[in-house]
Amino acid sequence: MFLTDCPTCGLRELRGPRAIELLVNTGHGVDAVYRCTRCATNSVLGTSLPAPAAAASVAA
Repeated sequence: MFLTDCPTCGLRELRGPRAIELLVNTGHGVDAVYRCTRCATNSVLGTSLPAPAAAASVAA
């Protein structure tokens, strides 16, 4: 679960992993994109997840 704040309408929601629409590899980590349930704006949530290549090297 994570807390989201929509930058457009200000709606604050407690969301689950199914709210994530897209994961974007930024090179320094992975950001999650979610859609606001009030205004349908796509927003980015900096999740601080390691980048996929870094995650693979950590698991090895």
